[in-house]
Amino acid sequence: MLFHFGMLYEVCWRCVLWAADSLAMALWTGQVLSPFVVAVALILVASGPQPVYSCPSRCLCFRTTVRCMHLNLETVPAVAPSTTILDLRFNKIKDLQSGSFKRLKNLNTLLLNNNHIRRIPRGTFEDLENLKYLYLYKNEIQSIDRQAFKGLVSLEQLYLHFNNIESLEPESFTQLPKLERL
Repeated sequence: MLFHFGMLYEVCWRCVLWAADSLAMALWTGQVLSPFVVAVALILVASGPQPVYSCPSRCLCFRTTVRCMHLNLETVPAVAPSTTILDLRFNKIKDLQSGSFKRLKNLNTLLLNNNHIRRIPRGTFEDLENLKYLYLYKNEIQSIDRQAFKGLVSLEQLYLHFNNIESLEPESFTQLPKLERL
């Protein structure tokens, strides 16, 4: 059974309620339950609802690819942690927040080109240890924090052309050991 509270939650509330009721009834009546039933009931009660990420509204999703192009998005949508390709091209994203891509440890390709991004703050891409391709061209980027690319240990290609970058600190790219193309 699915409920929507900002994101979809896969909830077998009937199972959780059954488990809680069964345990309570057994305790109340003194009934002896098999260890298996007790274990299952405790697991169901303890785990409760688990988040399941659906495809963001108006986006196209197939397996681990999420494409949200030309949607006038102003913020980065929440996507499943299993996402490997996130395509946010041709939107109206102006600001990337620190932690915008948290939990996306499987992300391989991130397309943010043709938005209105002005700056890349520290920690923006922190958890993206498997990211290989980052497209940031054709934005309005003026400044890049020297820690902006921290944690991108697998990044091979970084596209920054057609921006308004005024200055770069020398350490901006030192934390990218596998960078081949800039």
